[in-house]
Amino acid sequence: MTFNGKSIQSNVFDYSSLSQEKRQFVQEKTDEIKNLIRRTAQNVIDIGQKLLEVKEQVGHGYFLNWLKTEFNWSVSTATKMMQASEKFKNVNFTNLNFSPSALYLLAAPSVDDEIREEALVLAESGTKINYSLARNLIRHYKYTTNSLTQKDFILDLKKSDDNDNRVLAQTLKQTFVDAKSISIEETCFSSNSNIIVPMVDFDFFNHYLFREWLRASREKVFLSLILGNLANLHFYNNKLPYISRHESGQLLISILNKTLKRSTDLYTFYDEEKFLLLLSNTPLDGALQIAKTVKKQFEMRQSQISSEHKSLIDTCTLNLIVCSLVPSNDLSVNFLLSVLEQELINIQIQGEESISIKQF
Repeated sequence: MTFNGKSIQSNVFDYSSLSQEKRQFVQEKTDEIKNLIRRTAQNVIDIGQKLLEVKEQVGHGYFLNWLKTEFNWSVSTATKMMQASEKFKNVNFTNLNFSPSALYLLAAPSVDDEIREEALVLAESGTKINYSLARNLIRHYKYTTNSLTQKDFILDLKKSDDNDNRVLAQTLKQTFVDAKSISIEETCFSSNSNIIVPMVDFDFFNHYLFREWLRASREKVFLSLILGNLANLHFYNNKLPYISRHESGQLLISILNKTLKRSTDLYTFYDEEKFLLLLSNTPLDGALQIAKTVKKQFEMRQSQISSEHKSLIDTCTLNLIVCSLVPSNDLSVNFLLSVLEQELINIQIQGEESISIKQF
């Protein structure tokens, strides 16, 4: 529907039925709303407030007729704007990159206040809050509070039309998974148990990590990260061309999928051979145990490959850095990741193969 700010002349609102005082008030609000008709998030809030004021003055029956004749708006359209005004009445959206569609979604009565607060924190940090991100914030909250099962969570996301925010429903551009040979169902579900694997795309991981960082900081609980890389991957694949990058990646993916048991534990691949694990509510000892398990399983499989190909001197090795902390305002997640990245580079330069612990 296109809103051009013009009255619907075929059915003119009867202002004569109102008192002079109310008629003047409603006509002023009508003009003000039409001036705001190009809706930004702040305009939505302003329009919603004026709609609430008019509704209070003229009553429900007159209000519906006025909406139709002056703006050709449905009740649901007006309700969305009024809800947005009520839920975000103390927020100034002038300098926030917040789409109206996201505002409507987050203002719904079924959405928890905590989700709205997190969306505002993201917006204040410079993140664009569009409909897809708002929808995912809501899904994340339901998922992590156990009001949405893991399977339903992923199946719901698979229906999304926004490729940047699909989770576990497609392979990554920079992962080891061969998108041509692995279907969405094979990537997301175990063929035997129909259990969803914890691999997510990089954009989703960033949003999820930021949300978990805020939650852990607020609740004063541990959050752990494991950064890893497959060293000598290119050399390894060049020496054994029939052991493709796809197969090498699938080896690690298989181990990670079997090791990570909790629905809130996720990982992502980036820069081809690097990966990052997020372990919510996990102290150092728990994260270290997971790192040791992954490395042990990987080395066992690599040992089997080496024994089958004795001419191979250097094999693909796995380096891991484990970090566990209670997030605080004194440390940003971006700074933490940059420190871990540098630590990983140092390990590669030294030619070590290890599990390192980074403490803050």
